[in-house]
Amino acid sequence: MAFTHALMGVVLCHVLIEEQAKGNLKGLILDLRNNPGGLLDQAIKITDRFVESGVIVSIEGRREDQHQKFYAHERGTLPSYPMVVLVNQGSAAGSEIVAGALQDHKRAIILGTQTFGRGTIQTIYPLSGGSGLKLTTSVFFTPHGHKIEKKGISPDLTVTSKKANPGSDSPPSDHSKIIADEDGKDIALRVATKILMRTTSGRFQDLMEAAREIGDLEQRGE
Repeated sequence: MAFTHALMGVVLCHVLIEEQAKGNLKGLILDLRNNPGGLLDQAIKITDRFVESGVIVSIEGRREDQHQKFYAHERGTLPSYPMVVLVNQGSAAGSEIVAGALQDHKRAIILGTQTFGRGTIQTIYPLSGGSGLKLTTSVFFTPHGHKIEKKGISPDLTVTSKKANPGSDSPPSDHSKIIADEDGKDIALRVATKILMRTTSGRFQDLMEAAREIGDLEQRGE
């Protein structure tokens, strides 16, 4: 198993992981917690590595010519090993595009807490006197048409603790704020690891069954 925090450069990381594993990678934890975004093209490239076909993200603008859809390609798609994506309130923008696409395509289980909900393109129009007007000109939607802005991505399995991140007006970037229990241990990562240890199947149904079993054990303190 392997996990990574970075959004930028994740494609290269996975190439290296695949090479080191020599085709024997059994599962992957993609950690997007407290990751406030990244470039749109990077989010699309990352998702394209895991999804072989279909829409990755769509953009709807104020004008018809601003509508766009970005698609996955079969070439270069990684093997369908079990995968868990960790998210929290600090996951925003590009991170939400990746998480939303992997969730809609049933490529991975999304685990953690509700994401931030930032999914717009804003355009600044210059005005006289050096001022400007900033308008939201486009919004992002997941493959199934779920609006990201102000809604975010709901996890398939919610993992919280007494030290969950408090609400704020902007997504935090401090990785020390990742949810932890009283002993400073990372609950979400622990649960994700147990899920991947319980199944070798990349099928979404098998992952969800393993997630429910682990969730029940965690609630009972086992």
